[in-house]
Amino acid sequence: MNSLQIWDYFLTLAEANGIKVIPDIHSAETNASGHNVNLWYTDRISVEDYYTALEWMAERYKNNDTIIGYDLKNEPHGKPYEGNGAAIWNNSKAANNWKYVAETAAARVLAKNPNVLILVEGTEIFPADLKTNSDYHSTDEKDYLFNWWGGNLRAVAAYPIDLGRYRDKLVYSPHDYGPSVYAQTWFEKDFTEKTLLDDYWYDTWAYINAENIGPELIGEWGGHMDGKENQKWMTLLRDYMIN
Repeated sequence: MNSLQIWDYFLTLAEANGIKVIPDIHSAETNASGHNVNLWYTDRISVEDYYTALEWMAERYKNNDTIIGYDLKNEPHGKPYEGNGAAIWNNSKAANNWKYVAETAAARVLAKNPNVLILVEGTEIFPADLKTNSDYHSTDEKDYLFNWWGGNLRAVAAYPIDLGRYRDKLVYSPHDYGPSVYAQTWFEKDFTEKTLLDDYWYDTWAYINAENIGPELIGEWGGHMDGKENQKWMTLLRDYMIN
């Protein structure tokens, strides 16, 4: 079987076993390390290619309710020094503005299938001061708040995703990881659910659900079970999601 036939076979197995599916575009190009690509386009894959790919899938599977949603792009990210090569989130129509692109992509998917959910992940950076740096012109890391790739949804407070009449299809989907992936500053203390909320979770993504701005689904989380600190973090996040 070719790759499309394998995918369709997987969908039949998922349906037979009562499993629902949310595809994501993990990389603009087919690449084992494609998740390292910052944006939804490259010098080989255009933004129109990206939109067209989503439209094609939405059209092809519009009558297949095994697919319940589309995660529009895995972990858009980038550092301040990368300039236009980094994902930003504001009210502009810049090519690297994830908010604008996500809204455009969502509209094109929903035009094909208005019944699916639209999952929007966060970015990596967000300006520490919107009054002075809302256009992300600064290349100084001190002017930004950093988070996990896909995890930074601080921008939603100022620039929420607008799906118009399809607003009930929107799901924000942060990614969150523990100290086995990277020793973030919020892991330096004897962390608890409260310290994680105070130091990171709440202002970064948890506020969206807590303040009824929109629903959330933690798209990626987990990690190694061979370290006490990472297992502690996983337990705390699991319990927070359940409660």
